[in-house]
Amino acid sequence: MFADVFLRAYGTPELTRALLERIPGSEGWRCFVAFDGRTPAATGTLFVTGTIGWIGAAGTLPEFRRRGAQGALLAARIEAGLDAGCETLVTETGEPVDGRPGSSYRNLVRAGFEPVYVRQNYLSSEEADTSGTDE
Repeated sequence: MFADVFLRAYGTPELTRALLERIPGSEGWRCFVAFDGRTPAATGTLFVTGTIGWIGAAGTLPEFRRRGAQGALLAARIEAGLDAGCETLVTETGEPVDGRPGSSYRNLVRAGFEPVYVRQNYLSSEEADTSGTDE
């Protein structure tokens, strides 16, 4: 279920399914899925090692975006990280850019995360016309 939602949310190639299907149940990983009734709508992960937790792999299916699923999943992952003994929680997202929603960024700031640094990301010219999924 985690892999299905992630693949659809990001339009990720099917060839990554085998990798994604190994995450649930792997040491340190916790996978979360938000539902609309009985329908899986969004996903996210928490990876814990020692006292550090990484929050990521958040994706929402297009038809369920802007309904609060990622805010709820973020709160659940923060709580799970604290319950697991994490002293530090980290994550990443794209910085706000004019003309793009930046919903993930706003969710993280609302949850108490602060930007530490901005890094450059690169996209091949072949991919430039189909870049990114921002919820």
